[in-house]
Order: sequence, then structure tokens, then C-alpha cells
Amino acid sequence: MKRISFICLLLSLNFSFGQKTNYTISAEANALMCPFLSPKLMTALEKKGARDMFKTTDLKLTFYCLSNEKISTEKILELVENIGYDPKQFKIETKEEN
Repeated sequence: MKRISFICLLLSLNFSFGQKTNYTISAEANALMCPFLSPKLMTALEKKGARDMFKTTDLKLTFYCLSNEKISTEKILELVENIGYDPKQFKIETKEEN
């Protein structure tokens, strides 16, 4: 019985680490076009756990985080402001994925 419980525990841990959250960040007035600030934002997000980040042709940042490394919307907006952007111009979309 202990062995079954242990296996169930391992499977649940593996499942929780396999979950991820997809992010899409967009900004008004093509703010992410900036060749100075947008790379700084991308680097800051990667330091917080963002993976496979890229800027799309329509100037959106897309990336994902594993469930144990999720970045809150508030934290992203704080990074945006600290870098020098106006956080009121930014929109953040998230989608949970298993």
C-alpha cells in the first residue's frame, strides 16, 4: 500500500511540473518596438522564469513558465514600470496548459 501511495505521489508531482502557463504581452503605441527597452524587459522576464520567449511580427512578447515558476501579472507590470515603460499601456494574457 505504501508503494502505491509513493507512486501516486510521484505521478502527481510529475504532473504538476508538466503544467505550464502561456503568456502574451502586448502594448499600445507599438511600445515593444523599442530596441532598447524591449530587450531589457525580455531579459528581466527570463530571469524570473520565462522560457522560449520571442517577439512576434505584430510586436507581442510570447513565452511560457512552468507552474512552479509562474510570474504574476502584478510582477510583470512591476518589471515593465521599473524598466521605464508605462504599465497602463500593457495588456497581459495568460492561458493554463497541461
